[in-house]
Amino acid sequence: MSLNVQRPPEVISSPLSCPRPILAAVDKHPGAGAEPSQRDYALLHEFRYAIRHFLHFSQTAARNAGLDPQQHQLLLTLQARDSGAGVPISEIAERLLIRHHSAVELVNRAGRRGLVTRSTSAADRRLALVSLTPEGQALLRRLSAEHLAELESVAPGLVAVLGDLIHRGSLGPTSLAASSPRRCDAAHVTRARRCQRAAGPCYAYVHVKDPLGHRGGRSSGMLNTTLTRLLGIEHPIIQAGMAAEAGPDLAVAVSDAGGLGTLGTIASTPDRVEAAIARTRDLTGRPFSVNLVTFETAPFRDELIDLALRMNVPNVTLSFGDFGPALARFKAAGATVLVQVQDASQARAALAGGADVVMAQGAEAGGHTGQRGTLSFAAQVIEMADGVPVVVAGGVGNGRGLAAALAMGAAGVVMGTRFKLSHEYAGRADQKAAIAASDGSDTLADLANDAVLPFTWPANVRGRVIRTPFASLWEGRTDELRAKAATYAQPYGILLDATLDPPVNLNWAGESAALMSEELPAGEIVQRTVAEAETLLRSLNSVLH
Repeated sequence: MSLNVQRPPEVISSPLSCPRPILAAVDKHPGAGAEPSQRDYALLHEFRYAIRHFLHFSQTAARNAGLDPQQHQLLLTLQARDSGAGVPISEIAERLLIRHHSAVELVNRAGRRGLVTRSTSAADRRLALVSLTPEGQALLRRLSAEHLAELESVAPGLVAVLGDLIHRGSLGPTSLAASSPRRCDAAHVTRARRCQRAAGPCYAYVHVKDPLGHRGGRSSGMLNTTLTRLLGIEHPIIQAGMAAEAGPDLAVAVSDAGGLGTLGTIASTPDRVEAAIARTRDLTGRPFSVNLVTFETAPFRDELIDLALRMNVPNVTLSFGDFGPALARFKAAGATVLVQVQDASQARAALAGGADVVMAQGAEAGGHTGQRGTLSFAAQVIEMADGVPVVVAGGVGNGRGLAAALAMGAAGVVMGTRFKLSHEYAGRADQKAAIAASDGSDTLADLANDAVLPFTWPANVRGRVIRTPFASLWEGRTDELRAKAATYAQPYGILLDATLDPPVNLNWAGESAALMSEELPAGEIVQRTVAEAETLLRSLNSVLH
């Protein structure tokens, strides 16, 4: 794919570097095509490491200004590419490497904030043009000043390492370890600086400060996978859709922390889901998803699918039953579609239908799930996916599960039970306390858990709950409980019967409940999970010899 990169003609230079073009064609230097040396690997590592530092600074600065990184890039694109009439949305999509519908949504969000304005081309009334408003220009000026100041600090080191990479064939032996930027606990690390003005390369090794400042279980944001790149998120963590209690507050908290928040729709109505989508869009500019169940008797199934299409939801998760027709409709609309599967036949169908992400759900999951063990099932789906991102769902409650999933070749994980034990999940306090107290052995997957509901889940699905007196009483007595529920005049009457002893108490949760003991903010859950996974993945280096 051509990125159509247009490099300005100015020579890259800095006060500490020699004034010469640094971005010469790579295929012209003496090392082109040569086998990379250990020093080449080290240079590449340092170069990417320094870039990651600057990118993290940029993302943090944008968020401090109330923008997500994509919105910041939108403002930059408009300022840089606008010749006076505005920038077409197609060009915005190309420059930001996103799909057209995502660019439309991005512009709409920025427009609601008063940062951009849309107009119609005089030459072609069908062509929408986008321009910065004075408010958008003022915000971009402030952000750009901060970025330029930061670049004055880090650019010399970047230029020097890049110079070494491009001209490495003309270099004699040097001590990279003694002169290159590296992570340090100190706030600033100053390196020796020298500039060789002869024919050889320039050096300007300076400090590369650590803007991450991560201590106490914070993530350094280095887990870059096909999932994070596809969805435009920072961390390969998806919050499970669950039911309507997983509303805007939870989805926004997860998305703002760098994961993919998901709006639950089970036990909700189309008008409430529409309001939840609108509120989520008002609260965050980050990517989020809407979870839709697709089995035939699911309440409001068709209405909710139509609603998500009408509202141009950019990411949807399809779960349970025959997802094929909905998958085809959302793909035709240009949405990114994540399909949750519980067996190999479903996985094959999702891949054949063009699913962008396949979510391999194992039996350890809370709520409704299949009957395959997570580890072997996820491995099977990864092998058949042929590069399509696969995420692991079921039994993942901390960084160990995330690290294990990534180590086996998955692109990320889905977590539900862990986010049910978050401040933002609108659930009952007693149910959250039961999850916190669980050792993982007190969960029950049984068909009877659904017998109180006036609709039937697919035959290959079981509902997993924390054991309660109600769940234990009716375990294995699905038909009896369904008959009892049918005696009530209202479809959900048994759920409302305060005289029932024991009362209905279905606390949907998975075996990962054993891995959590306290309720936390959802954003902190994301950060702790990623930080733990990063530590574990780094430790794997010691296993390889």
